[in-house]
Parts: sequence; C-alpha cells; structure tokens
Amino acid sequence: KPPLATFKQYREADGRFYFKLVEGERVLLQSHAFDAPREAGQAIAALRRGDVTLAEAPADLVEGVAESDVRAALDAIAAADAAKAAKASA
Repeated sequence: KPPLATFKQYREADGRFYFKLVEGERVLLQSHAFDAPREAGQAIAALRRGDVTLAEAPADLVEGVAESDVRAALDAIAAADAAKAAKASA
C-alpha cells in the first residue's frame, strides 16, 4: 500500500509560494505561484475538501501522472481526515 499523500507548502527563490502533492517520493501535483502563503493554504484546503475539481485547481499534474492517481490520493486523504474526525468526536 503506498504511503498517504501529503501536501508540501513552500516558498521559492522568486519569493512566491507554492505547494505540491507528494506520495512517498513521487510528486503528483504542482501548484501555480501564489503571492501569499494563505492563498496556497486555501487552495490546499479546497482540494482536500473536494470543493474544486482538478481542472479548476490552480495546479498542474506532473508529467507521467494520471488524473486518476491524483484523485485516488485526494480520496485517501479525505478518508483519513474523516476517520480522524470520527475518532475525535467518539
């Protein structure tokens, strides 16, 4: 079973903010540039919640990665988030 994908948020030398979706060593999704870290965080949150489709997301699939791979990774993150929420409220 592959490791759960995670979002990595960072700042590049150009002073702009980015995120990527990483599954183990494999980068699945690379964001466009954001002027503020909060904007990148909001985009990540929208993807995690499923509020935006991949076509609407301010990010691109990495070469060689299928949309279904990214969707599966996001679904796994959503399931893990839901399990955590259920455990916390139990």
